Parts: sequence; structure tokens; C-alpha cells
Amino acid sequence: MDVGRFFAEVTPAAAAAGFAVEQYGAAGNWPLLALHRPAPAGSPRLYVSSGIHGDEPSGPLALLRLMKECFFDDRCEWVILPALNPGALAAKTRENPAGVDVNRDYREPKSQEARQHLAWLTREKEAGRGRYDLTLLLHEDWETKGFYLYELNRTKRPLIGPAILAAVEPVCGVEQEPVIEGMEAHGGLITRSVDDLKDRQLYPEAIYLTFGHTDRSLTLEAPSAQELDRRITAHATAVRAAVAEWEKTGR
Repeated sequence: MDVGRFFAEVTPAAAAAGFAVEQYGAAGNWPLLALHRPAPAGSPRLYVSSGIHGDEPSGPLALLRLMKECFFDDRCEWVILPALNPGALAAKTRENPAGVDVNRDYREPKSQEARQHLAWLTREKEAGRGRYDLTLLLHEDWETKGFYLYELNRTKRPLIGPAILAAVEPVCGVEQEPVIEGMEAHGGLITRSVDDLKDRQLYPEAIYLTFGHTDRSLTLEAPSAQELDRRITAHATAVRAAVAEWEKTGR
């Protein structure tokens, strides 16, 4: 992934797709961007993020592809954070340039990336824009052969993970191991009781969002062992399937 080229492309692509581009901070020489596509009052709000680990490039590139394909339309209000850790993306490392795993830094933040993201989330909340009907977080895993996901669901609506996995399976396969990252999995789907996660010492983005900003969060994991274009296609397919199933189950 050429990070300079990515930023050169994502800003005009976002503007062409109807997004306002906000730079909410900076990390090193790179901007931290929030892309916002407005919708009429009362519309559902969806949040999508990627690039929090720098050795996981398929998420940012999938969002860029979806933007160019005009996927982000008028069905809802979109909030996209396309590259939460750009210094790591440039270095191709999991951690930021200071050696911090930003996706474990949302409880007592030490990294400039997490601190600025949290400050932006707080400002959004204070402005009445801090709740999201669904959050999608795009990741990769180097240790698995197929796609899998985590679903946190505090609503009474059905899980949407199975429909996502069914859509992605023809693209890159689904991880079938019964234990993934030390957690019980069923056909690539990991679910947890949100309340059981409250006392964790290290908070990833997904847990922080679920406690303060959303009742439904999915972390989508593409298999890094597969070639990049396939991973990009898998993430784009997963996002499309997630939104379609979310609409089908009554939002």
C-alpha cells in the first residue's frame, strides 16, 4: 500500500461521492481524516473505520474502492474513518511508530492516534452526532486461512454475521477453526456478551464504541495470507452484505 497515493486518491474520491472531509488531527506527517456524508434528519447513521493496524492494508483500500463505486448512497448518513493509524500503514507495522498497538489503547490512551480519535468522538457526541446504528471495523488476521468476524449486538434483532460470512465465502473462504484468537467460534462467527468485556484492561476500538456509541458493532477480519486484491474484494463484499442484512433485519 502506497499511503501517499492513498491520501491523494481518497480525498477527491470522497468529495466526488458527496462526503465532507474533516481533518480531526495528525499523526506525524499524515492527516487523520473523518469523512461525513449527510442525510435527512432522522436517517440511520453508519460508522466504518479501517487502518488501525498498519500491516492490514485491505480495509482502507476496500473503502476507497467502495467510494469510487458510489456504494455510499442516500440510504443513511455515513461516517468513515479510512486510516486511523497512517504512520503504521506507511511503515507496514501493526503498531504505530512509537510502538503502541492503537487498537488496545482506548481505555487509558497513550498513543496520539487514539487520543485524537477519542477527542473527535467526544466532540461528535457533544454535538448530538455520537450514536451510530451500526459500526463496521475492517481488519486482517495473519494467522487464519479464511474470513471471520466478531459481532457485538446489544439489540434484540438477529445477528447479521452469518449473512456476511455466506457472502464472503466464495471470495476467500471462511475460517472454520472452532477456536479463533482464544475464543469460541462457529463457522467464522465470534459473539460475546458485551457486559463481560467491561472490565478488560485494554480496550480495542470495537469495545469502546459499543459501550459509548453503538449497540451493534462488527469487526471484519480478512485473511492476510491471501493476495491483496482478494482481501480488498472480501472486505468490499462484507461491507455490502452487512448493510444489506442490517436493512433486511429492520435496522
